[in-house]
Amino acid sequence: MKKFFYVLIMFIVLVLCSCNKKTTVVNNVINQTVDVEDSITVESLEDVICNTISNVEQSVVGVKAFNDKSLLKKESFGSGVVISKNNNKYYIVTNRHVVVYQDKAYDNIDIYLGNIDVYLDARLISYDEKIDLALIEVETNILLKVCELGSDETIKKGKFCIAIGSPYQLETYYNTVIVGNISNINCIITESNYFYKELTNEYIQTTATLNVGCSGGGLFDLSGKLIGINTWKLIDSSDNIEGMNFSISVDKVKSLFSSYLQ
Repeated sequence: MKKFFYVLIMFIVLVLCSCNKKTTVVNNVINQTVDVEDSITVESLEDVICNTISNVEQSVVGVKAFNDKSLLKKESFGSGVVISKNNNKYYIVTNRHVVVYQDKAYDNIDIYLGNIDVYLDARLISYDEKIDLALIEVETNILLKVCELGSDETIKKGKFCIAIGSPYQLETYYNTVIVGNISNINCIITESNYFYKELTNEYIQTTATLNVGCSGGGLFDLSGKLIGINTWKLIDSSDNIEGMNFSISVDKVKSLFSSYLQ
């Protein structure tokens, strides 16, 4: 009986002590699930890249320029991107150094459509003396693909990018595709223009390998939007530098040639 009495006393004391404690609120954790359509795999990423290339590669063309009206025979070739259309006139952006020799346009400028193996006469519309960009025009009844322009705001370090151009031999390696990523943005580089005047320009640095002939080609993001114009790569005589390639951002293209954009 005494044992029961002691137990009862202890129970009453515990109840009274618990009543004097502060109330504690415990947060409830609610489990939620998010539906994901598909897991990301190497194959699905490859599909995205391949589909993007298929959608945009016809907006990139070859560019050939040469002199035949002077004693100085000179030839240049590169790539270009169709950025707008007005009726049957197409406007193609490329690098200035592809179509301008020193301060004069080449006598002849052609664009090459490798998918149908056709050259079309083109003419120089405009170029910038500081930024290595030029705009050429071609008039044709052949339907050309006009690219979709992106924005500098979407360019971030680490993002995938796709470079398209025609290196080394225009017809043999027409619209070669190189997949890389954005290595750096807003790279301020001091260089010389065609009059050897020192100037400063801003570039996007990528790992998408560029070679002679890729100049003026397009740099695209995975959604297929143009984010830059491929321009040059950094090399040295000791071959200590690899994978440093540079493009001019799309916002500079839009700023220079806004009057030709619809």
